[in-house]
Amino acid sequence: MKPRVFFWSFLIYLVVFSCSKDDGQLPPKASLKSPDFTLLAQDFDNLYQYSHNGATKEGSTVNLTEESGLGTQFLTLRQVNNLLTFYRFSSGSFTAIQRNVATGQNKLFENFYAISTEQSVIWGTNSESKFFMGYYSPRGSTNLGIRIIDPSTDENVDLSLDFNVKNVYQPLYFNKRLLIPYLDGRSDYKIAVLNTVTNTVIKTLDFGDAIPSILIDDLGDVGVITGSNGNQYGYTTYDFGTFEIKTTENFSVNRFFSPGPLEADVIDGTLYYLNFYAQPSLVEFGPAVYDFKKSENNIIDMISIVQQVQNEMQTTINLSAFGYVENAEVFIVGYATQDTAGLEGGVLLISTEGELLSNIILPFAPTYIVQ
Repeated sequence: MKPRVFFWSFLIYLVVFSCSKDDGQLPPKASLKSPDFTLLAQDFDNLYQYSHNGATKEGSTVNLTEESGLGTQFLTLRQVNNLLTFYRFSSGSFTAIQRNVATGQNKLFENFYAISTEQSVIWGTNSESKFFMGYYSPRGSTNLGIRIIDPSTDENVDLSLDFNVKNVYQPLYFNKRLLIPYLDGRSDYKIAVLNTVTNTVIKTLDFGDAIPSILIDDLGDVGVITGSNGNQYGYTTYDFGTFEIKTTENFSVNRFFSPGPLEADVIDGTLYYLNFYAQPSLVEFGPAVYDFKKSENNIIDMISIVQQVQNEMQTTINLSAFGYVENAEVFIVGYATQDTAGLEGGVLLISTEGELLSNIILPFAPTYIVQ
């Protein structure tokens, strides 16, 4: 299971319908490999978990607000396998609510980290058993450190990573390793690799002026896309055990890859990624596919797809979530729909060739695709 990072919050006001359904205006396509998927969605008052069965084309919904007190407002969402962790902040302390989307079990870690006069928190993340809080210390400085919290033992460990850094980006946790990207005081991009079992930094990767974007590939190795010159990029894979370089190649695409975790998958030499459109545009993002073997980049025409859906539904849609299902070779794009009555939502299933396969209407708007 690939690590996921929740990149944006999406506040939605909508009218709740009683059930979900497939849009009858889109006939079933023979090429559709109907996927199972789970997503988070919300309306004005509630946060939901929706699970869709690809075989039956039916879904089940859990109201997380009623069940576990999860509201629509939270600071950060992290995913590790089936474990979702929602971070909230109140009265000087961070609280986490963890939910296993497979079992439905919930666990509360109330006030697990209190704000200190010595530390300025940058981000928070977690493994299956520990919390990691990145911070600057002392306050007013940009000396980068991390606090490791083991709630089972109440043990706290503080590690110093670097001094006078210029910027820090979102971390990526996978399989007992935490990757921490940052820009150091010399304007060199680096990734510190933390062993979360021993609580030690085992390696620091230095990329100089090349901006690193991180993912985990289908072999479980670390893939890093680096770019510093226009549309020219490098793609390097690192052995996950030793963090030694396994492969490296150059490629060219007309887009910007931001530093930190990348919303993408590399499967059998093909990159399935989230492409952002230059603004202003009818849409903010959409799917794209880069084939390293053929050196071909295919940006799915999301503008035409959105226009088609809007014409068929006679309303405006705003894209709100993105995911890729490997075993079905299908992109999932969530949206919110706005009309005179309010907002509803749904998901678009799109093939890797750019064909709109299905439009599944939902009584709420998706905000996160769980994978």
